Amino acid sequence: MCLFEIITTLKCPLCGICRSLAAIFQLNLLDSLFYNILTIPIIIFLLNEFYFKIIEINPYIVLYILILFSIVRNLDNYPFY
Repeated sequence: MCLFEIITTLKCPLCGICRSLAAIFQLNLLDSLFYNILTIPIIIFLLNEFYFKIIEINPYIVLYILILFSIVRNLDNYPFY
């Protein structure tokens, strides 16, 4: 159980990342997206930020996306849990 979910009773925006990464390592991308749809964009951002520096990504944009995703994830009709 997620500590964030225990304290706030809201779904954490990063819950499911470990299962999603395990699915990626097993080359099962659809299951990875089902567990947490942000895993692949987060991996791309981190690889770009620390290894490749192909494009300059503003970290605030990533923060806004996480906040928006956490709001959408806690709506009743959100399909990914």
